[in-house]
Amino acid sequence: MYSEADLDRIQGAVAYDRSGHRIGDVGEVFLDDDTGVPLWVSVRTGLFGGHHTIAPLQGSHLERPGHLVLPHDGAVVTGAPQLREHGHLDSTQEEELYAHYGVPDPHADIAAERRRTRRWINEGGPLLPGD
Repeated sequence: MYSEADLDRIQGAVAYDRSGHRIGDVGEVFLDDDTGVPLWVSVRTGLFGGHHTIAPLQGSHLERPGHLVLPHDGAVVTGAPQLREHGHLDSTQEEELYAHYGVPDPHADIAAERRRTRRWINEGGPLLPGD
């Protein structure tokens, strides 16, 4: 898995599906509130990058600088729920995303109201709880 040290390599990379097809550009990296571990990325897809879908980093790898390979087909990523609120994923969105991608929720044992994934903000560092 990735650490905060990998953020610069992930953010701004181009996302590819497991077959090597380009999906879009990586926008933001979403970190776990409790651990600071990068869990999700936003991927700009569609004509002119007008859509922002969320993809899990679980199972992904940086094949080379600027080349992030996601373990899903491009159609699965482009069909994922889009970010509804600026700045963070709420617990409901996370549950929808885990179900969409068919990946296990590492926080399943934590009460939903205590979960929140924050977004990395270049200018000010990570969002703090309550931001």
